[in-house]
Amino acid sequence: MRTTRTRATARRWAAAASTTALAVAAAPAWASTTSEGDGEQQPASIMLVLDASGSMAADDAGGGTRMEAARKALTDAVDNLPEDADVGLRVYGATEPNDEKTEAACTDTQVVVPLGPVDPAALKDAVRDVEPSGFTPIAYALSQAADDLGDADNRHIILVSDGEETCDPDPCETVEQLGADGIDVQIDTVGYGVEEKAQGQLRCIAEATGGTYLSAPDGKSLEIALDKLSTRALRGFTVQGTPVEGVDRTRTDQAPVLEPGQYTDTISTGTKQAEYYSLAPTTPDHRLQVSVTSRPPATGESFDEESFALEVNDQNGDSCGYNHDFRFADLGLSGAVTTVLTVDDDCLTGEPLLLKVERGGDGKRPAPVELVVREVPVAQDVDSLPAGVDGEITVPDELAPKEDEAEPVVGGGSFSDAVSLEPGTYVEQLIPGEQAYFSTTVDWGQSAQLIVEGPTDDSYLSDEANDYLWVHATFHEPDRRAVSNPNASAYASYHLGSPPERYVVVVPEVRYRNALDSYPSEARWVSEAGTYYFTLAVPPKYQGNAEGRPVPIEFTVAVEGEVTGVPTFPESDAAVATEIAASTGDATDTAASTAPDASTAPATPTPQAASADGTAEEDGDRSLLWWVAGGALAVLLASGGGLWVAANRGRSQSS
Repeated sequence: MRTTRTRATARRWAAAASTTALAVAAAPAWASTTSEGDGEQQPASIMLVLDASGSMAADDAGGGTRMEAARKALTDAVDNLPEDADVGLRVYGATEPNDEKTEAACTDTQVVVPLGPVDPAALKDAVRDVEPSGFTPIAYALSQAADDLGDADNRHIILVSDGEETCDPDPCETVEQLGADGIDVQIDTVGYGVEEKAQGQLRCIAEATGGTYLSAPDGKSLEIALDKLSTRALRGFTVQGTPVEGVDRTRTDQAPVLEPGQYTDTISTGTKQAEYYSLAPTTPDHRLQVSVTSRPPATGESFDEESFALEVNDQNGDSCGYNHDFRFADLGLSGAVTTVLTVDDDCLTGEPLLLKVERGGDGKRPAPVELVVREVPVAQDVDSLPAGVDGEITVPDELAPKEDEAEPVVGGGSFSDAVSLEPGTYVEQLIPGEQAYFSTTVDWGQSAQLIVEGPTDDSYLSDEANDYLWVHATFHEPDRRAVSNPNASAYASYHLGSPPERYVVVVPEVRYRNALDSYPSEARWVSEAGTYYFTLAVPPKYQGNAEGRPVPIEFTVAVEGEVTGVPTFPESDAAVATEIAASTGDATDTAASTAPDASTAPATPTPQAASADGTAEEDGDRSLLWWVAGGALAVLLASGGGLWVAANRGRSQSS
């Protein structure tokens, strides 16, 4: 969904098409170098909070006691915690009896492993020593766990409870107050064999803090839930780049100067909260493009809106371009929103420009954003390239076949750590409300399909009328704009008794001239070869029988066609293209692991990232190199390489 305006006219773009179709070299995972003095990497800080109340002595549905099952589940899970994390363990209800509700019983919580570098042996020993005894003071234990985390970055709590709060106050009110006091902590909760009231309490705690609620009716389910949280849910959506702080409209003369590169900031909603930046003069024979990407925290409402607007003005206050993009939280799912603006050529006079970034919509909390400034070189052979795709994007009559065996994969938590996949069939476990990020390479002249095959068995489906399991799937261009879906619905739906559906999202043939020739088709946005991102999610509302359960979703990735219609770039930019093309030859197979090969990582400073709760986070697996040759600047995003070209966006924006 886009609303755009520029000073350029369609007639002028048509006349200038041969000189304004552009190329930029980049790689799949957006990231950048850090500024000097950014500091060292800050690990995730995690407090495990375990229920040791008397009810944990009850029998587990799978045999043994609940505490025995919890010990096994936690012992297995600690082996999957991030190696660079700081981890501690707190228990509650472990020392006081549960025969009388006293002050001691309602403050019965202890740290049994202090927060520090992850120590699996110490955590396992402590878990084995816990015995069930007392009451369930969840609220007090959570407030103490938040204190345990202190001022650490990337604060997380994983709470395992088999019952509801038995003291005062209400734990949901407690965690809401933590947020009101400016204490940002994500709390993931696991309801172990809980009834409806306790389930509602634990779900409320998770939703209030941007966390995840999982249901575990028995010990085996608890193992799956804790394994899922330890390997995935701790990795939230992140933005990466050099930290900057925009200024308000009363201080635009002090706006930070953004050279070509990648930056992070935090922006609130409302016109009074708009942030301003200065754009450095552009290299001759290049165009200037800016973008903003964010995934603000979900509010839990079905149709909440998030939007970002970009506006650039010259020193006289005249508009040099405007673009606005937004997304709705369909079925409670909060996706990323990216707005991209190509600055009007008339404004590229060698003088600084003023960039305004404004966030709108229903979000109440500040959101971290990623700002990218690119100088885009001009291609030399626009007239000789294949014409743009004619007509709307459609689902092919013949879909790519599904492979006999699906390979398990764990997707990334954001564009920045999207997992690169070769064509094939995969299975991912998705928690309702969770969004997994993947990527694949689509070269010039090629097209791609993402085919959602559906859940692996019917136990996640309901036969109740209008009670469907929904799966959301999207494709995103290298600049992260969503490729419009050719389906009538943005979701695949599955219902017990209905035939399974193969739901398809399509990237049409990637051609440089799509941006020039394919209007008004949505294919006009698909004019960049390289890394295309895709996301899969099960929305948190209306999910059949899958509430609180990781759902195994099969999907197929297909890339078709020969490499054709490769543009020619100026000689100074061609050297960069050669470097990038070479880097794509050793694509890392990350289906089994999200970690890039350290031997291929560039020797550049580690980028600083900000998670969706606004805290700072470091990611050493991604970096941005700026290659300068003969005065022409191109971008190499080095975590797998990939060449892509951003053709003239001006015509599309003014349409």
